[in-house]
Amino acid sequence: MFGIVRDSHCNQLYSNGQKKPSYVELTKQFITQAKLELLWLKEVASTPLQQSLKDLDQAYKNFFDSCKGKRKGVGTPAKYAKQTAVC
Repeated sequence: MFGIVRDSHCNQLYSNGQKKPSYVELTKQFITQAKLELLWLKEVASTPLQQSLKDLDQAYKNFFDSCKGKRKGVGTPAKYAKQTAVC
């Protein structure tokens, strides 16, 4: 359900010239909407929901910053970095 809502929301934002939804917009829209549709969410803490949206917001920022060259993208982990042979 949320995937369809998020996709249509993102398409609408993109057509209006916005690139990504802000954390505040996501919180207002998805947590409020989720608690109306899924009644059991009212009984649990909202902290995990908020943290998942913060993680999503950070992922958006990291992705767009790496596209612009402001942030280095994902590379090879140090453990598996290419090593030269010592003879």
